[in-house]
Amino acid sequence: MGDQVEDVMAEKPQPKNAAPKGLDPKLVKLISGILNKFVTKMSAAFRDEAEKFGIEDVEIANELQHASQAFSNQAADAIEMISLGELTLADMRRVSGTLYLTNLSLRWILEQQTTTYQTILNEAPDNLGAKIQRARLLIDSGAVDEGFRELLTLIESHREFYPLLMTMGFVYLKVKKNLAYAMRYFEKAAKNPPRVERSHYRSLALHFLATCHEGQKRYKNALNTLLLAEKKHLDDSSLQYSISRLYAFLNEPGSAIIYFEKAMRVHPTFYSMALVDEAYHGIREDLEMKLREFNGIFQELTAEFGEDISTLMHIVEAYDLQSTSPSLRREIERMTALLPLIGKKCFTAYRTALLRFFMGLYPEILQDLQAAIMLKQKEMLREIRLKRIAVLKRRRRLRTLFAPLAALLSAGPIYLFQDPLLAASPVLFPLIEFLLPLLGGGLAVWIVLALLGGKAATSAHDMVQLKTLETARRNLEEMEKKLGLFWKNQVAHHVDEVPVWVDDSVQ
Repeated sequence: MGDQVEDVMAEKPQPKNAAPKGLDPKLVKLISGILNKFVTKMSAAFRDEAEKFGIEDVEIANELQHASQAFSNQAADAIEMISLGELTLADMRRVSGTLYLTNLSLRWILEQQTTTYQTILNEAPDNLGAKIQRARLLIDSGAVDEGFRELLTLIESHREFYPLLMTMGFVYLKVKKNLAYAMRYFEKAAKNPPRVERSHYRSLALHFLATCHEGQKRYKNALNTLLLAEKKHLDDSSLQYSISRLYAFLNEPGSAIIYFEKAMRVHPTFYSMALVDEAYHGIREDLEMKLREFNGIFQELTAEFGEDISTLMHIVEAYDLQSTSPSLRREIERMTALLPLIGKKCFTAYRTALLRFFMGLYPEILQDLQAAIMLKQKEMLREIRLKRIAVLKRRRRLRTLFAPLAALLSAGPIYLFQDPLLAASPVLFPLIEFLLPLLGGGLAVWIVLALLGGKAATSAHDMVQLKTLETARRNLEEMEKKLGLFWKNQVAHHVDEVPVWVDDSVQ
C-alpha cells in the first residue's frame, strides 16, 4: 500500500473523553473530492432539467437553476466545517440539507465525521474506535480484503457496538453488494443505538435498512421500515422525503405530497430533488401544482416583506446610519443582499430571503438602527446647544455695547428738544426736565434688551430635522412589532425553522 494511504490511516487515537480534533488534511481532501463530485453531478442535472423548461415554464426553470447554485454553496459550507473538525449533528442537518439524499455513500461519510460520532468512537474500550477507522480506511483505499478481515475479527468480540454494525452493513451494501447480509447488520444496529442521540442513530440504521428493501424493489417493506423510523425520529427531513418518494413509487400521491410538504418545510431544495427523482415521475403533475401553490404563497409574503426592507433601507440611507458602527454596516449589507432574491418567481429564492432576515436576529438589527437614530438625535441636540451658547454669548456682548450707546443716543436728543416737549405737555411735574431724558434713555435700553435678550431660538430647520428623526425612530419601533407579528402569523405556518427570538409558546 502507498505511503500516502498509510499516512492517512496512521491517525493516532485520541484519549478517552478527549474533545474531537480537526480531521487529517488528507482525509478532508478525500471527503471534499467525493462531495464536490456529487455536487457537480447534481448541479449539472438541475441545469439540464432547467434548460428543458426554459421560457415555457419559468417557475420550474427558475427553481432548478436556483437549486444548481445553492448546491455549490452548501457543499462549500460543509467542506469548511469538516476541515475544522466541528461538524455537529445539527450542523450536518443544516448545512448538508439535501446533499446526501441520493448518495448513501456521501451521507455515511458525513455522518462519520460528526463530532458526536467521533466521540462515540473515542470512548469505545480497547481502542475499538481507532481499529474500526483503520479497517474502514483500508477498504476505502482499495485494500478491501485486508480491511474486511479486520472487521470480521472485531465483530466476533463486539457484536453490539453500533459503529461496527453500521460499518459492516455499509461494506456489505456498497462493497460486497450483498443486500441480505447488509440488512442483518442494519437491523441489529437499529436495535443497539448509542446512548447519545439514540433516536437519530436508530432512524439512520432503519433508513439504510429501508434502502436495502428498496434495492430489492420491496417498496412496501421499505416504506414500513421508514414509517417505523419516523416514529423514533420525527424531525428528520431526509427521512420524510424518503417516505414521500416511496409513497410516490407506490402511486399514492396524497400521502406522497403530505410527506413531501413536511420535508419542504425544513429545506426547500427538496423540491428540485423531486423534479429530477425518477420516483416522482408518476405524480409529476401533483408536484408541479404544489410548486405553483408554494410560489403563490411566498410571492405574497415576500412582497409584503420587501416593502418593509425598502422602508428600512430608506431610513438607513436618509440618515447615513450605516456609518454609525461596523456591526450595523455589516447587517445592512446583508439585508441589501436579500433584495435581489425577491421577485425572481422562485419559491426557494423567496423563502431564502425571508428566512435569512428572520433567522438573523432581526430585532437586533432594528434596535441597532434605533440606537443609531438616537445617537444622531443626541449629536444634533449637542450642536443646537453649542449654537445656542454661542448666540447667547454674542448677544451678551451686543447688550454690553449697545445698551449704554442707545441710552446716550436717545437721552441726548430728548435733552436738546425738551423745551418744545415741555411746552406742549398739558401737565408738568416737578423735576420733569431731568426725568424726561432718563425715561427716554431707559426706554431705549429696554428695547435693546428686548431685542438682544432672552434665550437663543432653535432654527426651524433644526426642529424639522429633530422631528423627522423622532418619527423615524418610532417607525422602527412599530416595524419591529409588525415584523414580529408577520413572522408569527404568516411565515411560521409554512416553515419549521424557529428564530431564537421567538418564544416556544408562540410556535
